Amino acid sequence: MKIKTKIAAVICAGMLAMGGSAAYAADNSVVVFAVAGQKSALANLKSTLAYPIPNGSTLQEWWGEDPSVDESMPVLTKSRTLKKYFQLKQGETLIIPKGKTLTITGGADIRGDIYIEKGGRLLLKHGSVSLFGNILCEGTLKVTGGTLVGFDGSLLYISKTGKFTAADRGITELEDGYEINGRIDILPGANAVCFGKTNIPVPYLESEPVAAVYKQQSFGGAHIQTEIVTDSSRLNEVVGTPVRTNFEYSDMDFAEYYTVLFSGGGTVTYGASGTIENGFNKIGGVDVQLIHGVLDSFHRPQALKTAENAFATSTYVVQAKYLSHTANEDYVEYTFELVDGYKRRTDSTITLRRDREWSDEYMQEFTEGEYVLPLKLVEPNNGEKYYVLSSNLYIPVSAGKADCVYILGEKIELASAVTTKYLSELAMYATSYPELDIISE
Repeated sequence: MKIKTKIAAVICAGMLAMGGSAAYAADNSVVVFAVAGQKSALANLKSTLAYPIPNGSTLQEWWGEDPSVDESMPVLTKSRTLKKYFQLKQGETLIIPKGKTLTITGGADIRGDIYIEKGGRLLLKHGSVSLFGNILCEGTLKVTGGTLVGFDGSLLYISKTGKFTAADRGITELEDGYEINGRIDILPGANAVCFGKTNIPVPYLESEPVAAVYKQQSFGGAHIQTEIVTDSSRLNEVVGTPVRTNFEYSDMDFAEYYTVLFSGGGTVTYGASGTIENGFNKIGGVDVQLIHGVLDSFHRPQALKTAENAFATSTYVVQAKYLSHTANEDYVEYTFELVDGYKRRTDSTITLRRDREWSDEYMQEFTEGEYVLPLKLVEPNNGEKYYVLSSNLYIPVSAGKADCVYILGEKIELASAVTTKYLSELAMYATSYPELDIISE
């Protein structure tokens, strides 16, 4: 989907800075909103759609292009009920995140992709919903009235965490006919697979893999290799392979695809760039890796957005171990030992200077342990080079994880811990958010 206009919307629900530790709400505090380049039924949802740039986007890093143009997808920002007939065109995607519900009461024609995150819900209450595209559900899909019809070539995919239920309430007579309430109808050419929970005891939802066609294709398309797979352990391994949720692509120069036939008659193609053992990125042609990147960016708390901005505006981002510190009347100098370079590498011994402009007293900011530090190098004329923090931000890490961020000396608790691998990737592909610039020394 092409994006014509970007509006940076910053909601600084921010720091609860009345002493003690503070916490940022894990919402989309900073998100890029956009206006679709072409008219679509999604315009009916425009006021409740966000278009976050997916975390880890590599377009800008590799080719100097604006990553928001082609990589963003609309995410529902609050629950909605659609009373009019809803149309999702081919090539369009709608993401329903956790905690949000989309209720359709006037029928729908779905030719694009709907992705329901774990904790998200799609409720079909009235009218006929025609599925020509794809519904991938890790949350809840519920048909309480009307009919869900899967047409030839469509895909209804319920993951292990998903739930698919339908009520059967008979037939309601209407002025111009009748309506079959709470039913599903999967036509013979449609694909339906349910790994999760369902109350629908029909054979066409069965998810036991029977056989597959394996295809390996070079990215240039010159070489194609195919193989028939019937080994049950290999089939189950393919079906059980997790989605690759980051933007690290393999150095391999080929892509792998398994088109799996299930016992219910449905077929699903799983695709991966490189080797599928490292995680696939497409299910039935839907780029689930990109969707996870969008959702990650949508859910990330404000503190990590600020950290990303600090990473983007710094010269170096390193993980370093505290060794010692000294203080004089003008500044405090901390000495660190380099552990890992996330964004360029500093010298093995790092001198970090913190000015004492406001008080004769100082609080020792760093103690025993390791920290992720966004740094800028200062080289005065006297040759005594040192580093300063970018955006007055640093992150303590322990056992490969971080559960808080320090901003302007204040401890900001994260809603959930993140790994140093995540922080390393964030530093590598960080996007700058000028509206988040705080104070750089």
